[in-house]
Amino acid sequence: PDPTYFGWGGDEHTWVRRVSEVGGAAVPADWSRNLSVLEHVPAALPERPHQRVPSVHKGERVVAFVMSDGDNIQWMGGGFATDRGFWASPHRGSFNMTWEIAPLLAEVAPRALAYFYGTASNGDAVDDFVTGPSGIGYAFHNYLPDRVAFAQRTADAMRESDLTIATMLNSGGDMSQCVELLERPEIDGVLYKDYAPYNAREGQIFWHEGKPCVAYRYLLWEPKRANSPEGVAEAISALPADPRNDPDSYALINVHAWSFKEMGGPMEAVRRTIELLPRDTRVVTAEVFIGLLREHFGGAGG
Repeated sequence: PDPTYFGWGGDEHTWVRRVSEVGGAAVPADWSRNLSVLEHVPAALPERPHQRVPSVHKGERVVAFVMSDGDNIQWMGGGFATDRGFWASPHRGSFNMTWEIAPLLAEVAPRALAYFYGTASNGDAVDDFVTGPSGIGYAFHNYLPDRVAFAQRTADAMRESDLTIATMLNSGGDMSQCVELLERPEIDGVLYKDYAPYNAREGQIFWHEGKPCVAYRYLLWEPKRANSPEGVAEAISALPADPRNDPDSYALINVHAWSFKEMGGPMEAVRRTIELLPRDTRVVTAEVFIGLLREHFGGAGG
């Protein structure tokens, strides 16, 4: 029961669906090196960076940028750390940025997770972390035979990796299938993607017991102009600007990890988008984003 599959298998959707149907979690790891060694190399996990939830006011819009594909431990243990488009970006630390990361690293490569937490920006701008899809590993919750068991495994892994926000990538289901995650005390909120496109629900929020499951509103993803820095900035400028009273003043933006190579990588795309944003747009971490929603809308919504 509840198997974990390390590797990859043929067509992405077909493979992940089959893994999900038996209650499993898929972990992209076919190019991982020395996991059997890394699992046994001890590492003290530093506390990851945190920010206090700020006050917001009328006239502001609130956005959070989240880098995709954090379920991919072969990438996390390889080029991710040294590529200037990702963790080695010279822009890291100049704006709040959220990174998907695999909570399973706390078990299979604790030294790698400790490195990311220990080198994260922590000050006026913070590197924040959420789980990769869809919790402990890649699965479609619509096909899981026991979402309670999957949520339990996810919560256990999140506790070990000091994470409080889960990512859910679903296929063919709906946002209510996050309830089992939201019912876990370890989980403060869920970031929701549909398999294609990730932002199919355009920022919709599902509430359960005062906790939000928030769908991505925009994508930074080549080649469509709507998903470019210019297109995303223009769309944000048309949003309401009343974050205390209107949840449509908030926008989650998925940053596609494999786009914008010619530009210098996805972190450069984020920087350019931020430069184009209208005045009084507040760029926050996912943890702060969820905290603001809970503070201002959690009572009425849940």
